[in-house]
Amino acid sequence: MPLKKEMDELTPSMDFEIGVLTYDEALTTFGSPTNNSLGDNIIIATWINQSTSYVAIGRIIVPDTNGETLTLIFNKNTHLLKKWKYTSQ
Repeated sequence: MPLKKEMDELTPSMDFEIGVLTYDEALTTFGSPTNNSLGDNIIIATWINQSTSYVAIGRIIVPDTNGETLTLIFNKNTHLLKKWKYTSQ
């Protein structure tokens, strides 16, 4: 899955992929999704990239989790991209 910088560069082109990118092409590009679910008329594929580091606050060490999520929604019949969303923490 792309890192935030790479995704920022991909954002304009992802908008042009709506109605063009197929589910199989997404698998080739991003690999197997972390989660995959089927709705009545849609396929929802989600890729999650998460990392954890540890931060010391005084004498206490706490986890600091950062992650990226890419969600692609495809038409179940045509397998073409309908919507997409990227979030980064």
